[in-house]
Amino acid sequence: EEEEGEGEEGNGKKEALVNEESSKRTYPLGRLMRTLTGAWKDFAGENTVKGCKWAPDGSCLLTSSEDNRLRIYNLPTQLYTAVVKGLPEMEVAVEVSEGDSVYDFCWYPKMSSLDPSSCCFAVCSKDHPTHLWDAFYSYNRCSYSAYNHLDELVAPFSLCFGLSGEKLYSGFHNCVRVFHTCRPGRSCKLVPTFEKKKGGQRGIVSCIAVSPVCPQTYALGTYSCSIGIYCESTRYAACVMEDLPSGVTHLVFSPDGNRLYCGFRKCDLIQCWDVRNPGRNLFSLPRTVATNQRIYFDLYSNGRYLLTGGTDGTLSAYDTHSVLAEPLAAEGCLPLPYCDFIAHKDAITGCSTHPTLPLLATSSGQRHFSLPLLSNNSITAPREVLPR
Repeated sequence: EEEEGEGEEGNGKKEALVNEESSKRTYPLGRLMRTLTGAWKDFAGENTVKGCKWAPDGSCLLTSSEDNRLRIYNLPTQLYTAVVKGLPEMEVAVEVSEGDSVYDFCWYPKMSSLDPSSCCFAVCSKDHPTHLWDAFYSYNRCSYSAYNHLDELVAPFSLCFGLSGEKLYSGFHNCVRVFHTCRPGRSCKLVPTFEKKKGGQRGIVSCIAVSPVCPQTYALGTYSCSIGIYCESTRYAACVMEDLPSGVTHLVFSPDGNRLYCGFRKCDLIQCWDVRNPGRNLFSLPRTVATNQRIYFDLYSNGRYLLTGGTDGTLSAYDTHSVLAEPLAAEGCLPLPYCDFIAHKDAITGCSTHPTLPLLATSSGQRHFSLPLLSNNSITAPREVLPR
């Protein structure tokens, strides 16, 4: 079944829905996964997929791609009746276009298809304000604009809604701006992450995660190899973890809020930190990341299983409970995956677990460019395609 799923994915620039054998999300993760359906024709050529995220109610899937477009695919209705064979290719339900390269995107956390007013998502792109798009009718509801000390528009590099959806956190260089969702425009709260006299967390805020048990607490990752834990009641970081392996590209809290998982660019590790004792690295999980692109990962089944892709096309699942109980974890030995297999023929950029069904959505692709190879007599040899 794994080989069949690999053959259907073509050139590796697509997304796929992966189903495991258990019938309920609370069951242990199955070791055998298979491809159910996907979307390939919308991502032909160099139009690679940057990431995918399930809606909070699980009714649809949001994707971002290299053509600066965000597409929404509805969950196939057959899956609601446990029909998993013979599913057609997924069709675009809603499509919106940004003016430049998309940096980050996120769903409104209270989104429900039964309430159209809650169906929206935020997007930030290069040289543009943050846009809040309607997920039903594909129009721009409003914008959240940030300006620097020269009154010039600056674009955020990362986005994250608060748990209640009332606040929108936007990451910038050396600061975070907090917008009230109901108050679009330029009104916001500025939280500096670095000041010359006081120090702090220097660099571009590349990713943001809010604690699921303490809405006032959030974590910031930067491309300057640091992670900071912040609280709404103070302007400065409660703690900062520096000298990390590389720039941070993705952060995920465990459901109990006690552990923070961190992914890095050009680093083959996912690190797990104990938020109650920030200086303690509980364990590290191996994966292959050979590029600077953001490689998403996600937690499944109440935070027990962590699923991640890699630039080699391998999809891996780790049982974090077993890793914590393993005595070798304290000695720095890397654990083995609970299960892994080749899911794509290109880098797996997105990995998102369904909130209620035993489904996993993945996306793949990366930029490829040709390099001329010169021979000794200066005659141009055939061009070689290399990943970027």
